[in-house]
Amino acid sequence: MTSREALHVRGEQVFPVPPLAMPEAGIKQPSIEQLTRYEAVQLFIERARAVKPDFQVTNENAPAVAEICFRLDGLPLAIELATARIGLFNVFPGPAKALALAV
Repeated sequence: MTSREALHVRGEQVFPVPPLAMPEAGIKQPSIEQLTRYEAVQLFIERARAVKPDFQVTNENAPAVAEICFRLDGLPLAIELATARIGLFNVFPGPAKALALAV
């Protein structure tokens, strides 16, 4: 079981996992080069390609990728769960819609 907080149950082991580096809120047109420097975005791309091998960050979806990573607080588990659903999209939608569908 995973949780952001200790549950205080017998046998529980706590492993703090800090958030990954991520883009700041409101980046309007980040370059793909800038975006891929962030650990959260790198994980997003890696896990998205595991589900959908042809996934690419483009100028059109880069703001959505940045926004999703930001809204998920750069948390690795949240990014893993969101990207697990990326195969459901025919077209990568805007950030708000993508986030609502992904989580």
